[in-house]
Amino acid sequence: LISTFLYFRLGYEASFMLLAIPAVIAISLLAAAKKMFPHPERLVTEGIGRGKNKITKTLWIYIIAVSFVGMGTSDFPLIAYHAKKISLIGDVYIPLVYSLTTVVTGLSALLFGRLFDRVGITAVIAGVACSTTFAWFAFFGGVAGLFIGLAMWGIGMGAQESVMKAVIADMMREEHRGMAFGIFNASYGVFSFVGSVIIGLLYDTNISYLVYFSIASHIVAIVMLTMISGRRFY
Repeated sequence: LISTFLYFRLGYEASFMLLAIPAVIAISLLAAAKKMFPHPERLVTEGIGRGKNKITKTLWIYIIAVSFVGMGTSDFPLIAYHAKKISLIGDVYIPLVYSLTTVVTGLSALLFGRLFDRVGITAVIAGVACSTTFAWFAFFGGVAGLFIGLAMWGIGMGAQESVMKAVIADMMREEHRGMAFGIFNASYGVFSFVGSVIIGLLYDTNISYLVYFSIASHIVAIVMLTMISGRRFY
């Protein structure tokens, strides 16, 4: 919809006003869900957790590993800015490209979710591996490389938004998962913020350094995840 508004030169103001529609729908669905399930915590079956009841060394390694993934993953706006700056795509097509990328993210989340049920943390390693070189394609590959890089970026985001958090639930018992998720999100957020600052500075300095930094961060994550891939969490 935003791409359509921009195509007909209706301006950014009208285009962004469209976002009120999905926002209202989302709030309405949340309100309906709250009315239908006022106590969602009661939906959890007692005793289903097989994980630990404390933060273990394995969990710390996992959290740091995933945080490195966040550190080495540039945001879509920077990729879009670069694509526009070197005239790979125009303003009109950026929202459309992002929409296609989110489709890849959604499909890969389903795929990695199914894979996680079968092979566990190996699914996380596969997701990180698939997105390791996304920056090289996105920043150096021209138009074709841009789309390949964004597809890899979408696959990585799909893994981040699904199985990376599922591992926490597998490692911790239900009554301690809130604390584990809090530590996970805090670490991931801090690393992502620091990574974004570094990536922004490297973009202004030398894009090659940005690409090397992104790839190195993913490789560090893969090595750390491989270290704990054979361990039992319960």
